[in-house]
Amino acid sequence: MRDIKALYLYDRKLKPNNTNISQNSTKKVETKNGESTKFAWLKKNPYLAGFGFIFFMELGDKTQLLTITLASIHAAPFEVWLGAFLALISVAWIGIFAGAVIAKKVSKFYLKVVAVSIFILVGVLVLISAF
Repeated sequence: MRDIKALYLYDRKLKPNNTNISQNSTKKVETKNGESTKFAWLKKNPYLAGFGFIFFMELGDKTQLLTITLASIHAAPFEVWLGAFLALISVAWIGIFAGAVIAKKVSKFYLKVVAVSIFILVGVLVLISAF
């Protein structure tokens, strides 16, 4: 856990436009509308951003529908929840550690090129399979 936090803090130091979150946590920050609010810094918090994106993107996906189905079939909702929870945690940790290792060895430019290429390839394959 300390390695991930150290990598995050190291990355924050390399970016000249970023300011330390702990310094801004009590200050008022201007939003896009020019309004000043002391909660605007929450939008730039990586922990809340990660939670928010995953929470809203996972609503109604196949995993949630399968979990609902399993909970309705079996009379053990706690065990279904525990299994789904452990599976999601395992998949998330694999992604986090793989991303941390890849980020140390490959430049961000090449990561973006590969990500965009895969995204375009999947889009083309979906379009081809539709016709």
